Amino acid sequence: MANIFPHLNPGARLFFRIYRSGCMHFFCGDFVRQFIGYEDRDAVDAVFRKRFPQFDQDDKVLHDGLWDNFFVPVQNLFDPAAVDRFIETRGFSVAVPALVVPYDHQNSSNDGQGVSLYYVRNAKPIGTVDSGSFPPHLDQLSDIDYGEDYIRRTVALMQRFVAISPNLPAEIRAEVAIEVYRLGQLRHLKKPVTAPEQHSRIQAVLEPYI
Repeated sequence: MANIFPHLNPGARLFFRIYRSGCMHFFCGDFVRQFIGYEDRDAVDAVFRKRFPQFDQDDKVLHDGLWDNFFVPVQNLFDPAAVDRFIETRGFSVAVPALVVPYDHQNSSNDGQGVSLYYVRNAKPIGTVDSGSFPPHLDQLSDIDYGEDYIRRTVALMQRFVAISPNLPAEIRAEVAIEVYRLGQLRHLKKPVTAPEQHSRIQAVLEPYI
C-alpha cells in the first residue's frame, strides 16, 4: 500500500477483499487455530476419516475447507468498518457504503465470511501508510464485545478449553476441532438454524471437557 497509493491518479479505483471478523465460520475457525497446529495434521486427518468413512463429496468439501482453515500459516480477520476508516484517511472515498455489523452469527451467505470493499482515489493528498498501521487482526474470542449471553457462554467455554488443551491427546483435540468447525459451516446446513441453536450445539461439544 505504501508503494502503490502515492502513484494512483485521482479517480483510480481500488478493489479490496478481506476475511470478515464476526461471522460464525471464522468464529469457529479462529477458536480451532488456538489449539490445533500443523503438527496435528496426521491426527486431524485420521480422526476425520474415522468420523466420515464414506468420504463422499460433502465430506471432501468439509475436509478441504478445514484443512485450509486449520493449517494455513496466517489467517487474519478484519472489521470492514475499520478498513474503511483506514483507507478513507489515506486519500480515498468509499464508493459503495455498506453497513456491516460488528458480528453476525446467523449469516449463512458468502458475504458472512468475506467482504469486497471498493474505493475511489480522491484529489486530496495521500496519507502515510506506515508498517503496522493497518487495522489489526481481531481475535474472535477476546477482541469482540458480544452482547448475547449465549455467545459469551460459548466464548467462556472455548477459552477454558484452549487453556486445558495442551494436556489433552491429539485425537481428542482433533475431534473437538472437527466438530466445532463443522457446526460453523452455516452455508452447508440442510436447513436454517438460529444462532442460539448453533451456540447450544457448540457448547454441548465443549462441556464434557470443562
